[in-house]
Amino acid sequence: ATPRGAAETAAALDARRAKLSGMGALFNPKAIAFVGASTSPDKLGHHMIRNLVDFGFTGPIYPIHPSADEICGLKAYPTITDAPDGIDRALVAVASHRVPDVLAECRAKGVKLAQVLTAGFAEFSSDSADLECRMLEQVADGAMRMVGPNCIGTFSASSRMAIGAARYNPTEGGGITFFSQSGTFAGDVVRRAQVWGLPLGRALSCGNCSDVDMVDLLLQAAQDPETKIIAFYMESLRDPGLFFRAAAALEKPVVILRGAQTEQGQVAASSHTAAMATDSLLWAAALAQSGVIQVSNVDDLMDTLLALTAHGRGPGARLAIFGSGGGVSVTASDAAARAGLVVPALDPATEEGLRRFGIPGTSVANPIDIPVWGLRDGERYIFEEIINLLKVSPVIDRVVVFVEMGWVLDFMDSDEAGLVALERICDSIARARPDGAAMSLALRSSGDKYQDDFVRDQRVKFLKQGISVYQSTSRAVRAQARLVHGKGM
Repeated sequence: ATPRGAAETAAALDARRAKLSGMGALFNPKAIAFVGASTSPDKLGHHMIRNLVDFGFTGPIYPIHPSADEICGLKAYPTITDAPDGIDRALVAVASHRVPDVLAECRAKGVKLAQVLTAGFAEFSSDSADLECRMLEQVADGAMRMVGPNCIGTFSASSRMAIGAARYNPTEGGGITFFSQSGTFAGDVVRRAQVWGLPLGRALSCGNCSDVDMVDLLLQAAQDPETKIIAFYMESLRDPGLFFRAAAALEKPVVILRGAQTEQGQVAASSHTAAMATDSLLWAAALAQSGVIQVSNVDDLMDTLLALTAHGRGPGARLAIFGSGGGVSVTASDAAARAGLVVPALDPATEEGLRRFGIPGTSVANPIDIPVWGLRDGERYIFEEIINLLKVSPVIDRVVVFVEMGWVLDFMDSDEAGLVALERICDSIARARPDGAAMSLALRSSGDKYQDDFVRDQRVKFLKQGISVYQSTSRAVRAQARLVHGKGM
């Protein structure tokens, strides 16, 4: 809400960047100390160390425990002061009243970044204000920065830091970086990214953001050459004007899953991360001016990250819809209209090319509805021939293709035979030319295990070819629309 000119904005951002010098330890620390380590396998202070070990953290890990000799096979130390030098990252999971003193020890040890997992600060009660002030005194001059409090951990494919069990963390990494005020969503996105084959390289649970906040994290990701897409779950912003001005200047796409959009949500957020209410009209204006994409749930977040990975952002709201099913074509057209996409009449050349596919019961106007048996030439499926015509049409910017998997299976003698047919249909779609209009594929599942497993497998395969795969036409349409308009739908 503070008016800023260009010079003031630049100065404020430069001041923020000047305090990020030690933030390399955020995702690529050289050594980690875990203050509050536990010998009990069912405690967080044991579980998180085990996850780091199992995932293969690239540096030394130093459990800090007052009396234990070793934890998870690692030598333990009574205090961080007693641990070897060279620690640049500390995870702190001690009682809230001990946090300020532990941070003082971390700072004296030369730690660059401390992540305070402990809850019980501003989000807990107003009586905790003094405790939070004493905690923040330890990072006031920027010599050491603090993530949290009230958070759950960090995922980094490059340094092998795991959120949750190591087996659920992606190992290949990639250009998506996700920052979350919710520990649940941080872990959720990491696990889903592994299942979807999304190139998630980093994720951070940042809790209350009492020191390092969303502006700092945005600037850190902006200057990280490995980060191509920046995503957030946030409930409030301390300096929304600066955040959105910084986001507007970026070439990297920014996506926000926003909580606390309603009065009820704001009440919940105030006790979750001490979030404060934000004026909805100002927020909507900031989204429109900055080009930041906002979504309202984690499914839409994943759909958007998939679309950005496959297609990137770009202009063009003219959509072609192609599949087998008149009702689906109609409702997909409705979804397009609601999302701000148009389904235009096709140009004469494309209409002429499609005319040979017209048989009784078909429509070769946009949206195109042709039964699956009309998309075969002998034993060979020919979906790509229609797709290629649409991809180069001068009046089409985006294509959504849909396949009714249930109907394909209905015409086969067994599920196994049906899956073979679906595989051949997908092979036909994959043969489509890679250039031209951005294409999404909706594999409409009835929800059984055969079909849902098939969708998961195809999503990973098609993403490598620049095609995003969804389980419904409406999700495919909305994801494509966000690449154009940005706003959540």
